[in-house]
Order: sequence, then structure tokens, then C-alpha cells
Amino acid sequence: MKKRNICAVVLASVMLLSAVACSSDDDSEETTSEAETTQSVVETEEPVATSADESTEDTQMTEEISAGEDVTASTESTDTTESEETESTDETEPEILETIVFEGEGQRNANVFLTNFAEQNFHEAGAADEFDVWDEDNVSAEELLTFVYFHIKINNFSEFEIAQSGELTYVTFTVDKAIEVIHKYMNNAFLLTEEDCQAFPAPPSSMDNISFGPFYQDGKIWFMSGDGDIHSDIAVVDYAINTGDGTLTFYFKIYNINYETVESPDFAGFERYYSLTPAEAANDPTLEYRGSGVANAAVGQFGNYNLNTYDVDIGA
Repeated sequence: MKKRNICAVVLASVMLLSAVACSSDDDSEETTSEAETTQSVVETEEPVATSADESTEDTQMTEEISAGEDVTASTESTDTTESEETESTDETEPEILETIVFEGEGQRNANVFLTNFAEQNFHEAGAADEFDVWDEDNVSAEELLTFVYFHIKINNFSEFEIAQSGELTYVTFTVDKAIEVIHKYMNNAFLLTEEDCQAFPAPPSSMDNISFGPFYQDGKIWFMSGDGDIHSDIAVVDYAINTGDGTLTFYFKIYNINYETVESPDFAGFERYYSLTPAEAANDPTLEYRGSGVANAAVGQFGNYNLNTYDVDIGA
């Protein structure tokens, strides 16, 4: 009986242990399944998150590229517009800031300035005759010295010195005087230099192949002594245009004081003609109209004028 009880206890213990083992296996399988389920969920969520990030980056890149294209297009459009505006500005004629109608002393000063050229037929100077318009860019030293010669002859003959070379008589003036006159009436003070003057030949001593001049010797300019020509042309300025570049463009007419008036014993000189207005000149019986002209001159610090260009149409 006792053995039977022991066997029953042992059997009961074995059955109990077997039951515990089965329960443990079931728990283990549930834990593993839950872990696998959790891992599956995580793995499923990670690709979703990665996809969202990539989509955001793609969107940002797309926006940046689009913005870059817009900026480039805008810049190109702006550059094109500015270029067109620049070209348009370059092709635009200078704006007329002021039309000047002279009177009083202003009229006289303008008339006198241009008369210095009109009285010696400056429109016939070499460069003016060849190119129609006298311009300091195409002027020669010979033309400049010829201008000085006639200027002194007409306005102050006493400044000449008389000199002989063999059998020929000349009038002379210093190189310094020549440069002084050019500096006074021309815009570029360096148009004439002493080196330019020294390049001319010495004055001939006989009539063989002689020219009028200029010649150079002993620091002086020499010209053949001419006869007593009458220079009685004057300029009367109608008006001037100011375009704001430091110059004035003069529109003027040239008149000739008739021979009878100039040779008359009662002729009082040229002074009264220098102050004539356009209307007065047009109605003056002692004047004969010759032509019209346009000249551009720089305006100096003290209101003086210096010639840039000179164009006259005789008979127009």
C-alpha cells in the first residue's frame, strides 16, 4: 500500500512538471510572435518615414531649381532691358538745354569772336576747304600760322616786324606771339608748338620758287609782305544753342561792309558793326549779305570763347 502511494506521488509529480513545461513553451512562442510582430511593424514604418524624407528633399530641390530659373530669367530680362535703354540713350541727340538770343554786350562779344574768322575768309582755310567744316582735329600748323598772320595784319599791323632776306621783304612775328593767338582763339592750346614752327624752311632770299609762307628763322615766323588788302567782312550771331557740355553752337550770318562805305572819308571804323543785332544787320544799307554759318566753341571760365569747329556756306 505504501509503495502504491509512493508511485502515485511520483506520477503526480511527473504530470505536474509536464504541465509546467507545456505552459512555458506556450509563453515562449507568444513572446517570440509578439517580437516578430513588433519588428515587422518597425520595419514597415521605417520605409514610410524614409519615403517622406526623400519626398521633402525632392520638393526642396524642385523649389530651388524653379527659383533659380526664375532669378536667371529675371536677370536676363533686366539685362536686356538695361541694354536696350543704353542703346536708346546712345542714339539720342544731345538735349537742347537753352537757346540763347544775345543782346547788348553779349551780342557784341559773340559777333567780335566770330568776326575774327569771318574777316579773313577762314572758311577758305585748307582744312575747311577740303573737309567743308574746319575742325581742330584736321588742322595743320600752316593753317594756324596763316590765321595768326591775317589776324595781326587786320587788327594790329604794328605788331609786325619788317625784315629782309636778300632782295625780299617780309613781315615777322615771334613764335610766342603765334602760340598766344592760337591759345586765345582756339580750344586746344597745344594745337601749335615751337617744334611745329621750327619744321618750316628758312625764308628764301630771291623770287625763285617762292611761296607766301610761313617760314621760320631765328625764333620768328616769316611771311611775304602783302599789299593793303581790304578785309571788311563781319559776323552777326542770330542765336546760340547750349547743350550743357561746356560749349555753345553759334548760328550766324556773314555780311560785307560795302566798298564805298569803307573807302569813304567819313568812315568811322568797324566798331558800330560789332554790336549789331540780327534785325539791325538785315536792314543796314551799308551791308551786303554773303552767307550763313555754324560754329561750335568752348566757353571759358571768364566767358571767352575758343573755337572747335567752323562751317560757312557762302551764298546760302
